[in-house]
Formats: sequence, structure tokens, C-alpha cells
Amino acid sequence: EIIKLKEGENILYFSKKAKEELAEKILTALKKFHENNPFSLGLTKELLKSRISSLIPDSFYNFVLEELIKKGKIIREKEILFLAEFKQIDSQEKEKLTRELEEKFLKEGLTPRDFEDILLDFKENYKAVKELSRTLLRDGTLVKISEKLVYHRKVLEEVERRVIEFFQKNKEMSLADFRSLFEVKISRKYLIPLVE
Repeated sequence: EIIKLKEGENILYFSKKAKEELAEKILTALKKFHENNPFSLGLTKELLKSRISSLIPDSFYNFVLEELIKKGKIIREKEILFLAEFKQIDSQEKEKLTRELEEKFLKEGLTPRDFEDILLDFKENYKAVKELSRTLLRDGTLVKISEKLVYHRKVLEEVERRVIEFFQKNKEMSLADFRSLFEVKISRKYLIPLVE
């Protein structure tokens, strides 16, 4: 079976195998997108194409895409394309996960484990909390001190409050003074970034 398509002035011919391969690439690209962005509905036609290859002729890409939509494998809502099997995480679940994520970082306190390790605690929801953590970092709820060190804003506000209190009574502060502000013993791994 040969597919014959018009592209501008030209007539292009494609094999059935080429059509099947492109369909597979489209479905894989969408699946990957959904896995990494559980809260986003989908992609526009152009963005999806850019994730596959800019070298595919438009007429062929559109032909295969329309066929996948007709078969019900892909759903188009306004400009957005998404996999029929994709279940978007609803807002209630999103709020619940956000709360759990915040509580987790509050509990970690002054000596949090590596950022990635904390997210891995969420197991099958890892990708979802990774996306949520980006939002919390953007709005300042979580604060990234270094690549691996992330604190909840409230923890840092408490540190700041104690430092200000100390300076109301003292002119200068040593590292030992800073360490003594807290009940827990803080190792240099946390101490230096916090002081900075």
C-alpha cells in the first residue's frame, strides 16, 4: 500500500511501513510527555512535531495524525492533543500531593536529605511531585540553596528570625554562635550553605 500526498507543488509517496513508524513515534512522544508532565493536558500539533522531527513533511505528519485521531488513539481538544488512555491527575489529588510535599519538607527541617531522595519517597507519584516541586520552587514555598539542598521557606524564616534576634544583642556572630542557635546539631554540610 502506497500513500500519495500533495505537498505544495509536489506529489509525495510514502510506504505503509513509514506510516506505521511515524504513528508509533507520535504515540511514544505523547506518552513520554504525559509521564513527565502529569498535570499538563497535552501538546499542540507543532510542539508534538518538534519532539519527533522537523524533517517530516507536513502533509505526511498531518495525514498520520488525523488517522490516529480517527482511530480514537489520540484525542484533540481545541488545539491540544493527548493520548486517549491518558488520565490527568485531578485538582483534588494535586492539592493533596502539594500538601504532602510541603509537610515532607517541613519535617526534614534544618537537615534535609538530598532533594531527589525526598521526591523518590513518593514512589509512583515521583513524576507528579517533581512537577509540583517546580511550582513550589517558583513561588518560593521551597527554596533551593544548592543543587541537592532544598528547604521549606518556613524553616528558613525561622533561621532568619533567630539570627536577627542574636544580632539585636550582639555585634558579630561566629560559626559556633550560629550553630548554637538551634537545638539540633548541624553538620558543616548544612551549616555553611545556611550561613551563606
